[in-house]
Formats: sequence, structure tokens, C-alpha cells
Amino acid sequence: MKIEARNHREVRGGMNWTGFDIDLYVDGVHACHVRDEGHGGCLLYTKRNPDLMKSLEEYAEGHDRVEGLTCTVDTLVAMAVDEVEVEKRLRKDCKKVTLFRLPTDPDGEWRGFKIPFNPSVAQMVRTRYGSDVVIANERFN
Repeated sequence: MKIEARNHREVRGGMNWTGFDIDLYVDGVHACHVRDEGHGGCLLYTKRNPDLMKSLEEYAEGHDRVEGLTCTVDTLVAMAVDEVEVEKRLRKDCKKVTLFRLPTDPDGEWRGFKIPFNPSVAQMVRTRYGSDVVIANERFN
């Protein structure tokens, strides 16, 4: 089951917390609209497709524990939103620096050069670290 957060918007909440406003898609079909008002409370769901939401709840129940927590629909939504936010941050950072990972680096960790990306920088990184290096900037060019 592919779970995606689309149309992500940040919402300023109370006590300097940040919430979000997204459309949740499951296997390419709009499931619902989700809002986190950034006050530390529950997520607000506007259900558009009740059958799809029921299958999402069943999927969450059968899903393995995530980081020691029992998996719920809220957990799956949080993971989808995290993916979007990490992607936005990478896109922003790649405008200024060259980011890359070696195959042995943990997921989510990037190395970088304070050099704007261009093909010659990519060639230098691959010459220095090997051809199996992953360069984040290539995703956005």
C-alpha cells in the first residue's frame, strides 16, 4: 500500500508549534483531507472515501511497530508528512550545496560540499568516493 501526503501546507499552531494541512492519497486515490492544527491534539480527518479509510485502518493494525510505537493511521500520516518535509528540505539545501551519500551511510544522513552542484562537481564526487555514491542534487535537476 502506497501512502502519500500531497498538497502539503504548513500551519502555525500555538506555543510555537507547527502543524500541517494535507490531502492523503492511498495507492493514487484520494482518501481524505488531514489537518494538524499544531496544538498537540488529535489529527482532524475529513473522510472522502470511507472504504479506503477502513482499509487503511486495517493496514495500520497489521503493520509492524514503528520506532517502538503501535502503528495507527496517525502514525502512517506522520510518516508520509515526514517524507514530504524531508524532500522539501533537501530541495532547498541542494540549491546552495552539493549533497551526497555513500552506500554505507545510514538512511537520512547526507554528506556535503559547500559548492553549488554542477556536472563537474558530480564527476569529482564519483571519482573521489566511487561510482555508487548517491547525489541528492541529481534528483532535482
